[in-house]
Amino acid sequence: MNCKHVNSLLSAYLDEELTGREMLDIRGHLAECADCAEEAETIETVKRLMESTNVPAPSPDFEDRLVKSVLAATCKPVEPKRISWLALTGVAAASMAATFVLLHNLRTPAPEMVATQHPDDMAYEVIQRDRALTSASDPLSGSPVMMPIYGRK
Repeated sequence: MNCKHVNSLLSAYLDEELTGREMLDIRGHLAECADCAEEAETIETVKRLMESTNVPAPSPDFEDRLVKSVLAATCKPVEPKRISWLALTGVAAASMAATFVLLHNLRTPAPEMVATQHPDDMAYEVIQRDRALTSASDPLSGSPVMMPIYGRK
């Protein structure tokens, strides 16, 4: 066993709270290590002094006073927080500004979307319009209103 481990178990060793194997291991270490043996002796002296000290008896109302002081410290009523008018006004102003910006952006399309349309999108629209026109027929004669111009140069 190393000194750090023994020092962490010295109090339990002196109170005989360890297993038999641990007690024997610590006893062997204390026989070999003068520093740990001195630490064990110091702890044992302090324990003997504490045992020999007379502890005064508590006053008859000690328990009642203790309970009252603990309850007073833990059961304080919580006062509601007051909201300042300045904070409320700031929240309202920020909300109105955000609403204005949102509504303004919804009504006005972005300039880049209006000005630029991809050429493939324009060609698709032209093809769809031509197909719609060529598929339409004159309701009286049944002939197409517009002849397709595919294949002509």
